[in-house]
Amino acid sequence: TLTSYSIEYYPTSYTIDGSSAVTFTSSDTPVTTLNGSTVSALTETDTTTLELSASRTRLAADGTSQSTLTATLHAADGTPVPDDTEVTFSTDGGTLSSTTATTTDGSCSVTFTAPSTPQTVTVSASTSDAADAIEIWCIGPPRSISLEAIPLDAPADGSAVSTITATLYDINGMTVLDGTPVTFSTDGGTLSSTNATTTDGSCSVTLKSTEAKATTVTATSGVATETVEVLFTPCAPSSIELAIDPHDIVADGTSSATVAVTVRDEHGNLVANGTEVTLSTTAGTLADSTLTTTSGPASTTITSSTVAQDATVTATCEGIEKTAIITFTPGPPATIEATPDAGTLPADGASTTIVSAYVQDAQGNTVADGTIISFATSAGALSSATAETTNGIASVTLTAADTPQQIDVTASVGDVTDTTQIVCVGPPVTIGLSA
Repeated sequence: TLTSYSIEYYPTSYTIDGSSAVTFTSSDTPVTTLNGSTVSALTETDTTTLELSASRTRLAADGTSQSTLTATLHAADGTPVPDDTEVTFSTDGGTLSSTTATTTDGSCSVTFTAPSTPQTVTVSASTSDAADAIEIWCIGPPRSISLEAIPLDAPADGSAVSTITATLYDINGMTVLDGTPVTFSTDGGTLSSTNATTTDGSCSVTLKSTEAKATTVTATSGVATETVEVLFTPCAPSSIELAIDPHDIVADGTSSATVAVTVRDEHGNLVANGTEVTLSTTAGTLADSTLTTTSGPASTTITSSTVAQDATVTATCEGIEKTAIITFTPGPPATIEATPDAGTLPADGASTTIVSAYVQDAQGNTVADGTIISFATSAGALSSATAETTNGIASVTLTAADTPQQIDVTASVGDVTDTTQIVCVGPPVTIGLSA
């Protein structure tokens, strides 16, 4: 246990009082005594600092790129060390212009030349009482690329962009040197540039598109290549395509047609799946009044009414409206009624009357215009053996027989027939009466 001892040191001395307190006093005797006995001589040691720096710490591993290494030395009091202080340099890779140098104004330099293979090199500088070391990265050509898109999806509106950033690494995973060229390409959309050069190992371009789809961007530099996918999504609905197939069906209450609705954005892209479309019709029956889009047209069916007419189908989506017409046409003839304008004619071989056939389908609709009706007569003469319907009516002219009789006129279409009678009467008979 220390109690009170005196340690004398030139040019100062230290007095240890107790176990921890230390004070310094001057002395001219460079001798140390401890408890009356000489222990050792203590000498003052100056502390020298050495700082090693490089003009470039990232070089191309090409066997020619260089960096200037500078060792800066200071004495303990912060002043430069004396000129001609010798400094030793060493490296575990590449070459040095010299392994020694002497200081001028406290510093000295040598030149480091990079090796021809990518590696991290440690360069050291030292004196007898100070040393420092730094690393220099000798970087090879690109061997891999990290490609990132932010955001990964964007609206296909022609203005929203995704930023594509390529970060390039050499064989050792070090980011490549500034100015390394990178080529960008895409299978859709528009790139802000197809060429860029790296800064701090990375470079960026932007991508925009008016086409809603997954778009692949490729970055290439030397043997390194990488891809990233950006999904461009549809914008809000802008137009509706409404198609009905077939355009006309029989008005029988059972015939049907397909109603297909396609909704597109302002650039012609199909809108997002699940977009809701409402449907209505002025006649007939829709199987669905609401549809949702799924990768193309959304469809349903419309069933005809029993009344021959045009029906207007309307599709509406987010305030946008589109209409289409479907025609419910008459069915085939089911009934026919033959009717003469005059039920009697003079039997003069010259008088005429119109015989009309009224033709309807099974639902009571007048048959389609142009339906051909056949006519036949038991006497007299018809203006034509056939006639076409207009608004469900076909007509011919019957010329009376020249002898009194009943004439049967038959109108037919397919298996549907009807017969009407016209009576041809002779002139009045004069009967003389005598009393």
